[in-house]
Amino acid sequence: MCRSPGPAGFFDRVVFEGAIGMLGAGASLIFQHVYGTLVPLLGNLVYPEPAAPSIAELASFIGRVTTVYVRSLGQRRHEVRGHAADVEART
Repeated sequence: MCRSPGPAGFFDRVVFEGAIGMLGAGASLIFQHVYGTLVPLLGNLVYPEPAAPSIAELASFIGRVTTVYVRSLGQRRHEVRGHAADVEART
């Protein structure tokens, strides 16, 4: 669903409501996480113009969300237990 500003200035005018299908091949866990992230994001779009975003704009948005998610998988998390052990070893 996509909303634009109504007469009162709030995003309460529905300008687009439809369904967007996604297809995933392989890496089903990544696909499920990305899909689960996109459902609420795409269900609450706001657009300043009285027209719906184009398919190219939606595809670009979905691509950016997917890229950020996949890149985050390779990042190491800070481990408090390991950090404390390093501090104790240095003192």
